[in-house]
Amino acid sequence: MKALAIGNPLIKTRVETANELRRISGLQRKLAESQIAMKEELLSIPGRISQAWTLIKQADLDMAHYEKNQVDFKEMEIKTHREIGAEILEAVKMNVMHHKKRTLLALSRI
Repeated sequence: MKALAIGNPLIKTRVETANELRRISGLQRKLAESQIAMKEELLSIPGRISQAWTLIKQADLDMAHYEKNQVDFKEMEIKTHREIGAEILEAVKMNVMHHKKRTLLALSRI
């Protein structure tokens, strides 16, 4: 650097060349990394396409199931709050009973 201040053109050229070489080497390294990433992405595409087709088939099955089992809410029986509450209470009781049975079965195995 002192030589630059003095004005030696050979050292100035050497420093500029080294800087350019460092810049180009960095660009080359980035290019190589980018190419590797693109190759990996390219290799993953067939698997992603297969996944997409699987999802499409599952969506078609879901749609068919929905259309087959679609409920017309206008024709549904309208229940009162008491009826709904009674059904929920009964379901909770049944669940609690099943839970007690499972607990007793588990305890009897010990």
